[in-house]
Amino acid sequence: MRRCPITRPNDVDFVYIRRHGPAGSYRGYCSPDELKRGARQIGQWLNAGRDVYVYFNNDAEVNAVTNARQLIDLLHGRA
Repeated sequence: MRRCPITRPNDVDFVYIRRHGPAGSYRGYCSPDELKRGARQIGQWLNAGRDVYVYFNNDAEVNAVTNARQLIDLLHGRA
């Protein structure tokens, strides 16, 4: 959600990200560019030894599973 920007984590060993969709209200489709930016940041956190948990909640239009799979592919270098 735009009113809750992702910020750098504090000194805990994990990061929790909730994606509500770019349109807000739990809808919309995260663009490939958004997912690539997120994957780069997640990769940095993983390389720093943090566990990263991502929850896609943009399911009002059934986009959550697709976006989650796309992010996984990006993180595994398949996209």
